[in-house]
Amino acid sequence: MSEDLAYKNTVECITGVISRTILKQGMLAVYYALSNDGKKESEAAYSASYYPCMDILYECYEDVASGSKIRSVVLAGRRFYIEV
Repeated sequence: MSEDLAYKNTVECITGVISRTILKQGMLAVYYALSNDGKKESEAAYSASYYPCMDILYECYEDVASGSKIRSVVLAGRRFYIEV
């Protein structure tokens, strides 16, 4: 197995279920699936990270609202496009 494939498989094992749940049912579905202890831990982590992450979240929302994020994704894709 190549290093790249091993990495992709590892990421899928760790985040795959959560990613699919968020995609299909939203973030709250992940929270509701947690045990009571898991919910308490999630609430503590969310509260501790909210203010430090606020600037990044605002930037993300502004980039999406202005269309800049779409442009950024297109440009990033072009960096990896190889003409044959």
